[in-house]
Amino acid sequence: MNTLSVIVRDRTGVLYQGEAKTVSGKNEKGPFDVLPEHANFLTLISDEVVIRLSGDTKSFKLTRGMLSVVDDQVTILLGVIPNK
Repeated sequence: MNTLSVIVRDRTGVLYQGEAKTVSGKNEKGPFDVLPEHANFLTLISDEVVIRLSGDTKSFKLTRGMLSVVDDQVTILLGVIPNK
């Protein structure tokens, strides 16, 4: 099975970098999942993002952030979007 290459950053630096089976988040339309071979995608996210690994998960709580997917590379920027 293909994997996603994931990097999670905030203003202080890299919080996580590695491979994942799926990434789940929430945007204004509701919850969503990113799987390998996902279409290129850019969205604002809120609440929480969950990265699923082989037998483990990593989750990051956030107020607002951004998630992009380009060619199985997922970039998540936490706390970079000011609150309204």
